[in-house]
Amino acid sequence: MANRWTWLLLLAVTVSACSDATTPSPGMFQAQLSGARSATLSGSAIGEVNYTEEFPDLQFVIRMHAPRGDTLQSVGIRCLGNQPPALGVHTIDLVGEDCIAGYSRILLTSQPGTVVLESADAVTGTLTIEASPAGQAVGTFTFRGTMQVDADSVGTLTASGSFSADLL
Repeated sequence: MANRWTWLLLLAVTVSACSDATTPSPGMFQAQLSGARSATLSGSAIGEVNYTEEFPDLQFVIRMHAPRGDTLQSVGIRCLGNQPPALGVHTIDLVGEDCIAGYSRILLTSQPGTVVLESADAVTGTLTIEASPAGQAVGTFTFRGTMQVDADSVGTLTASGSFSADLL
């Protein structure tokens, strides 16, 4: 009987050690989706300055991509400015005075155009930049938004995770 308790204690310690939050390797991210979509994502993470017609002011974008077969799940965070966000906590919302964020799952095809299978724009959340070693932006994020499939709202999506984005 004592041997069984020893094994159970050893198993509990092992599981506990495996569940500790760790910073992803450079150039990588990990995230959890819950609510309207439950999934664990991991993949590449990059940070770069971006300019588009949709967002005419310079923005710093953290792009996180998790390819799975013929689909690509991604999390993107855009913050004002041409540099990575400063160390500390930044607000994510729809207005974008500090940062905006979103999740999408798209179909990868050889045809021109993008087929968006589902998406969610963050209504509320935070981005925390924890460190900025040379060539990296390291931090965590959490946000909540409404999941859209086609033009239909299918519930609330919560995304949270950590990243160690390579800066381009």
